[in-house]
Amino acid sequence: MSPRVGLVQGNTTAFGGAPVNAARHVEMVADFVDAVPIWLETGPDVVAHGNGWRVRGIDERQVADRLIALARGQKLQGLHLYGAFGYPLAAVAAARFLCLPLIVSLRGSDINLGLYGGATMLEAASAATVMTVLSPFPEKLVRRLFPPHGPVITVPIMVNESDFSGGVARVPLERPIIGCVAEFRRISGLDVLLDAFQMLRRPASLLLVGPLNPLEAAYYSRVLHDRERIFRTGTVPHARVLEYVRACDLMVFPSMAEGGLPNKILEAMLSGVPVIASRVHGILEGIENGVNGRLVEPRNPSALAAAIEEALKYPRMARGWALEASGQVRARYTLAAEEAAWREVYRAGGIL
Repeated sequence: MSPRVGLVQGNTTAFGGAPVNAARHVEMVADFVDAVPIWLETGPDVVAHGNGWRVRGIDERQVADRLIALARGQKLQGLHLYGAFGYPLAAVAAARFLCLPLIVSLRGSDINLGLYGGATMLEAASAATVMTVLSPFPEKLVRRLFPPHGPVITVPIMVNESDFSGGVARVPLERPIIGCVAEFRRISGLDVLLDAFQMLRRPASLLLVGPLNPLEAAYYSRVLHDRERIFRTGTVPHARVLEYVRACDLMVFPSMAEGGLPNKILEAMLSGVPVIASRVHGILEGIENGVNGRLVEPRNPSALAAAIEEALKYPRMARGWALEASGQVRARYTLAAEEAAWREVYRAGGIL
């Protein structure tokens, strides 16, 4: 019988790569680990949810108490904190109290600009039996800043075109269409993108795929109100993301910081649409300037506008980036590579 491990995440409604990868993780490791999804949330009680559990409480202490009780009842042999979101210290407390191995996986946005979960991250790093990161840069960052007591293992993200529907979305915009996929907020570079879009000398349309960050939604709703040739989809089911990407002539990712190479960029590269992105750590590990995409300095609307103009003026060049990017993603970011890495992680954690 495979060991049972609690896969601890943030809330069930989270948008982005982490919840998508967590769901896929359960299936990926099923041959050697029985991963039980557990979501830590604010709320009144513990309830079953799909093949897992929503552990809810009024504060971190109550969530930790309920997580301890659940782990005992489910006879869990380890906890896997899949992203330092929500109530991560509850997972740390439960693992320590029950003397269980704790795997801590940093998923990118939990270690990007400002390390906005600083104290939480320090606590998680000190308690981790094993830490995992998405790429070499966050591994160096983790070793330099914390440092962790156990091993740090890089686990590459897998992207698979079969996860998506095969169509192309119909959007009410005139070509050329410039696209961006994100939970839109300041750190994702939305201000920079909007400024660059206004600077373009040729008519173009802008497609924003994804929701506004709840904390910044009121501000950006006012900013975007009545803007011409801009279409916002809101939250899109992950299986349909590539439909919107394929509807674009160009994908742009003006992030100010990334703690790893994001799913959204890998997916855009896979789609065969040319990509322009910020020259920041994480993205640098997937895009080589002028080879499989174009890199521009972050927080620089003029540079972004110039890169967009160049890609639209020379479509053959941009298609060359896209062809190279698609081939690289299919060759490097495979199921076999990610599954082998997770086996190594669970062995290092003493779970296998």
